[in-house]
Amino acid sequence: MTEKKQTKPKEETSIKDLNMYQKIHLAIEKCADVKKKKTGMGYSAGSYNDVQQVVKEACQYARLVLTPTCFFEITDDKMMIATVVLNITDMDNCYKDEQGRNVHHFHRCGDIKVPQVLKGNQNDPKVSGSLMSYGYKYLLQKFFLLNIEESQDLDFEQNNSSPTSGFDISQLK
Repeated sequence: MTEKKQTKPKEETSIKDLNMYQKIHLAIEKCADVKKKKTGMGYSAGSYNDVQQVVKEACQYARLVLTPTCFFEITDDKMMIATVVLNITDMDNCYKDEQGRNVHHFHRCGDIKVPQVLKGNQNDPKVSGSLMSYGYKYLLQKFFLLNIEESQDLDFEQNNSSPTSGFDISQLK
């Protein structure tokens, strides 16, 4: 009679024991798809809140904290440039500095520049907030490799209308 071999239970690694890059990988893996909802200007776009919510949930699971930073510069030709940076902090892993204080590991990414020409008497705070939101949204999308999909409602609307609806071909010269 043969004996059944005892298999060792697979050891589970605690998220707290992962290093920062393993946690970033885990967060990327946990990110859900983002559905595009808003339409305008002939295309649909994923909203800032939708992108942020997907990344927030994944980072909370992986015990990472995201801190956006933005630096603004106004050039002589009335252009505002926002440089958006993302600091990712590991909540569990830290080291001692020279003074014996705990310092958390962090990773800096981004440094993307988002320009906007200032027209007339535009509200600078509104422009700077818009640039930061836009840059941060796209930084999150690219860093966390988010899959941005059309919502089913938009697909349904686009499939039911012909590409030439409301267009008179006889008007072409």
